Amino acid sequence: MKSTTNALLSPTHREKLSFINCDMFSAQFLIALPTSTGILPNKVLLEMFPLHIGLPSPAMRPFVDEPHYIGHHSQEVDEFGDSVARAMLAGGDFIRSHGEMQTLMNDIFKKAGFVTTQM
Repeated sequence: MKSTTNALLSPTHREKLSFINCDMFSAQFLIALPTSTGILPNKVLLEMFPLHIGLPSPAMRPFVDEPHYIGHHSQEVDEFGDSVARAMLAGGDFIRSHGEMQTLMNDIFKKAGFVTTQM
C-alpha cells in the first residue's frame, strides 16, 4: 500500500524539470505588479501557470481524449501542447517563428535601454 501511495504522490519527470528550471526570470509573471491594462490577459495567465509548474495545458484538454493530429508530419496532439508548439504548419514553422520572436524581443530590449545582440 505504501508504494502505491508514494507512486501517486511522486512528481512526474516534467514536474521535476519545471522545479529544477524555475528561477526569478521564469517566475516574473507571478511577481509582476499589475498595470492599468493588467499583467497578462486571463487566457494567457491560465495557460502559463500550469506550464510553469509542469502540469498539462488546459487548452489541450479537449484534444487528448481521442487522437488529434497537427502539422505537415501529422504529429499527435499531446496533453502538454508540445506537439502543437513544434508543429510545422502551412505558411510557417518553428525556426521562422523563433526568428521573428527573437527580433521582437531584441527590439523591446533596445527600446528599454538594454544592449542586445541577436544570434
